[in-house]
Amino acid sequence: MIYFLSLIFQMNLMGFEINVVWTVLIFFTVYMSIFSFMINVLEPITPKIISDAFGYGKTTNSNLNGLVRLIQVPKSWFLHFYIFAVIFMAFLLSMVLKVVVWGQTLPAYMSTFMDFFTTESRMTGTTPEGILLAMILMNIQCLRRLYECLYINVNSGSKMNILHYIVGFAHYFCTGVGYLSESPGFSSHFQFVHWINVMPQWSNFQWKFFLYIGLFAFAWYQQFQTHKIFASLKKYYVGTHSVPHGGLFTYVSCPHYLCEILIYLSLALILGLRHQTAWLIFGWVLVNQVIAGLMSHWWYRKNFKNYPTQRKAVFPYLL
Repeated sequence: MIYFLSLIFQMNLMGFEINVVWTVLIFFTVYMSIFSFMINVLEPITPKIISDAFGYGKTTNSNLNGLVRLIQVPKSWFLHFYIFAVIFMAFLLSMVLKVVVWGQTLPAYMSTFMDFFTTESRMTGTTPEGILLAMILMNIQCLRRLYECLYINVNSGSKMNILHYIVGFAHYFCTGVGYLSESPGFSSHFQFVHWINVMPQWSNFQWKFFLYIGLFAFAWYQQFQTHKIFASLKKYYVGTHSVPHGGLFTYVSCPHYLCEILIYLSLALILGLRHQTAWLIFGWVLVNQVIAGLMSHWWYRKNFKNYPTQRKAVFPYLL
């Protein structure tokens, strides 16, 4: 994967116009889909090193390949990319405030940065109100996740592959840059030009924004409650796993993954149907969270004989 990313950078430097953010997101989505298929459908003929490398947390194989064991890192290192996310998203929000709210020109270094990672030919796909609201909510989400890592989560000593660690940083980088890439004041061209300027107008905040904010708030709160339930179980059942109950666990095995999907859906809706990168980000999150949710769900059913049969993996009553 590192070789793949370096190849993209080399092609950009050679003059080929490549949307690095799109390429990375598509690569991650295809990667997750192919390897999930190999492990869950073609398991008998899939090399053990691949299934070992794909495991995560409790779904990690107990008898790991030696090479895979060498590239494992503590799962508690999640903290690192939430620190990064909080700092990076705060910086991007400051850029939005300068350009969209205060009407300043995008700094030259930022323009060059955006051109390199999202191409010079990118077009505006959202409104000033949309990007401002989306970036505020994204910052709120990152701050809460950092708070959870510091004060809620319990370190169980579990491990994760270093590739998962790298993907965490890449996800927040691509999300932040991707949201700005099709925003007024950050784009080289406009798909539609019905604004006098790029500054938001409170009168332009539509009623549907309140529905999307409500969806975000519901998912945000339920995800927080889910992580608190996980933490309480880890405190009570030290060194082992147990079946969680309460909240959305009544309906699904992985409500935190369901909530993550809903959070990114709400952000994509806020940015609008024209914002292609937002929907690409949502697609990546959807694929990633569904695959991770199915793996956890199957793990629960395999390891707990009396596991609630009415529970689905991620989507209540569906999947």
